[in-house]
Amino acid sequence: MGFGSIKNVGTVPVNNIVKERTENGEYKGFTDFCERIADESVNKKCIESLIKAGAFSEFEQTRSTLLASFETIIDTIQNGKKKAFSGQVSMFDLGTEEEKQSLNEIKYNFEEHEELPNKELLSLEKEMLGIYISGHPLEKLRKQIEIQTDIDTMKLRQIDEQMSSNLNDAEMELLKQNPKPKYHDGQNVKYAGIITSIKKKYTKNNKIMAFVTIEDLYGTAEVIVFENAYIKAGKSLVEENIVMVERKIKY
Repeated sequence: MGFGSIKNVGTVPVNNIVKERTENGEYKGFTDFCERIADESVNKKCIESLIKAGAFSEFEQTRSTLLASFETIIDTIQNGKKKAFSGQVSMFDLGTEEEKQSLNEIKYNFEEHEELPNKELLSLEKEMLGIYISGHPLEKLRKQIEIQTDIDTMKLRQIDEQMSSNLNDAEMELLKQNPKPKYHDGQNVKYAGIITSIKKKYTKNNKIMAFVTIEDLYGTAEVIVFENAYIKAGKSLVEENIVMVERKIKY
């Protein structure tokens, strides 16, 4: 997955970032990156999105530190560029190369913070990329979920594929009447995952319902929540909540 997949990062900034790296070598750190792309079309919003997506995770600063510091660092660089353009000379332009390097290391002030909780890091990745990159919020609960549920999105896809491609009408009707299959029409199943989106809607009778997308370790499934269930479970229907639902299979 390339940088262009990150929210708020377009193709022009990506091309400039890659071109600079190709022509002048790998970026040595976050401030080196900011200095070298300062004159390009890579704005603060773009850099913030790159930070949230984990693009700078190989450098020593935590994501929380970079999020707290990047605006000040970019402002420092831009002010330095303006002074240089107007003919002013700063203390960082004086001395030997070794002295310049030493001064360069202290001219930027990072607001140090411990790393964000793993759940928040994953949430940022999801926000920026639409998927989790460095892990999944359900991974630590895998065994518990497997014990308490009897279906997942992988199995649901297999059922859909079987129903749409392999069975004719007579076979479908036979399957509905046969209680032997592990999964059959009308069967109650338990499914667990993390809520990724909720779309509320009112019916013609002014009853509330919701279309809830729930993601597990294998994919997503949409659950239709009618008014009675919505009233009972309303407090739990929040994005990024981990929930377990009981639903009926419909062929």
